[in-house]
Amino acid sequence: MHEQAHRDAETVRHVPQPEPLEALKLNELNCEQRRAFDIVTQHLSATEGSTGSSQLLMQLIGEGGTGKSRVIQTITHAFEISERLCMLRKAAYTGIAACLIGGQTLHSL
Repeated sequence: MHEQAHRDAETVRHVPQPEPLEALKLNELNCEQRRAFDIVTQHLSATEGSTGSSQLLMQLIGEGGTGKSRVIQTITHAFEISERLCMLRKAAYTGIAACLIGGQTLHSL
């Protein structure tokens, strides 16, 4: 029994992880996605060069397939361009969703 559990654990460890999704171009975002992107990037611009500024906490919610992960990757790209990626934390409820956005699960933060 213990031996089977060990083999099962090894199998899980070797499951290929999904690759993070690519960022979208801004003209590919729909109205609601663009609104979320603009909120984050406006805050990013407003806090540029300042220390001790307030953090922005944002949660994107929606049904599966609505583009949440793609919006997060587009926001990530904006942080990369501004050379402030170290200021961005990304998390998701599940491990697969966390892999798709290049983040962590919420309970591991």
